[in-house]
Amino acid sequence: MIDFIRSLINLKIPLNTFAEISRWSLLQNLDLFEWRIPSIWCEINEQTIRLIDHSSSDVQSRLTDLLALSISCDVKLFNGNAKRYPNVNQLIDNLCERLQQAIEIYEKTPLMNILNENVEINLDAREALNFIESGILGLCAIVLASPYDIPSHVPKVLMQFCAHSHDPDLIQKSIKQCVSDFRRPHHDSWHYEHR
Repeated sequence: MIDFIRSLINLKIPLNTFAEISRWSLLQNLDLFEWRIPSIWCEINEQTIRLIDHSSSDVQSRLTDLLALSISCDVKLFNGNAKRYPNVNQLIDNLCERLQQAIEIYEKTPLMNILNENVEINLDAREALNFIESGILGLCAIVLASPYDIPSHVPKVLMQFCAHSHDPDLIQKSIKQCVSDFRRPHHDSWHYEHR
């Protein structure tokens, strides 16, 4: 079983969008098992972080859900100590650094070049915009990993959302959806916690 799960995680052959969504949906259902294998969750995190800038928005969405699930898992090691993988603060720093690099590329390079009657899309700018979108989804996964409490790293991510609130529509939509999903359980319990 573990070998099969590893083969799903580390599949090197690019699949069509439906197969990719199915693969990551199957892995997302690992939370239904009572056992958790730290090495499997480590591999899932590494692959989701590596693949989150997939060209398909449906695959990105599935990877975001899986990343949120894997961050929310508090993996118990054999010695009884809790181990959270990845280190959430390190993940936030890595995503923010890559976001900043992508923003610099996107701002320097026009997305479209118009030459005579031809319109060309600049691939570097498109890849940068794609990573900005997927980086925001990665930050959304971090926020949504804690639906009922507010860990110390969440305000830092929410501040990043503020910095990107005027980005293109797809990014704004992702941020708005994430904040709405975050607000719902916290708003419902706000009255009980702050009496």
